[in-house]
Amino acid sequence: MQAARAKVEETLASAKLRLGPLGEEAAEQARAAARAADDYVRANPWQAVGIAALVGIALGLLISRR
Repeated sequence: MQAARAKVEETLASAKLRLGPLGEEAAEQARAAARAADDYVRANPWQAVGIAALVGIALGLLISRR
């Protein structure tokens, strides 16, 4: 039982080491997307309001159908 537990812990630690840079890269991409969205909203405020209203209406229709 202890050997199996040690093997699982070793595998988990190995996976964390390999996936660590991928998580940081995904976080950086998310930050870049948020900056791009912020820039777009600042450059086109009324278009952003219209898009948000349409998305809200679409979500409302989808939720009300259930």
